[in-house]
Amino acid sequence: MSSVLYLFFENTGAGGGSVAHHVQGLQVPGYSFSEEPLKEVISAPNEPDVPVRCLFYAQNYFRVFVSDLAVEFYRETVPSPEIAAGEGLLRSKILDVPGLKLRRWVATSEGWDDDDKEFVRILSQGASRETLIAEPGTAPNGGPATPSDNSALTEGPPSVS
Repeated sequence: MSSVLYLFFENTGAGGGSVAHHVQGLQVPGYSFSEEPLKEVISAPNEPDVPVRCLFYAQNYFRVFVSDLAVEFYRETVPSPEIAAGEGLLRSKILDVPGLKLRRWVATSEGWDDDDKEFVRILSQGASRETLIAEPGTAPNGGPATPSDNSALTEGPPSVS
């Protein structure tokens, strides 16, 4: 089972651009950068698929897929302090991109059930930076996300709503 945090942005037109453009060349402790993503799209609950432009990765368990206006933080296990710090730094840099405003965030638990069916459980979600930082289910400074009272289970791949 993996924990995933999705961030979705809108371009405010004030010096904006794309998240992918702003993170290229960024040095993130514990992570490597690649312009060749490992998958084609970010597929999040109740959002259209968006093409992945680049990615950050650490060890075999942590990946950050970056699109123009969306980011997927993917974890397969609890990160080490160095990886958690790097992820926190990257998230802060992304949230501070000029001209982009956080539109929505979603924290999920994803995996396969006993019948080999893919599942996505929404643990928490919100629409502002303040709720992202304050929400215990998003684990902003490392560690796995924890369920909140508004959990919802979605059967099928993440793009199915």
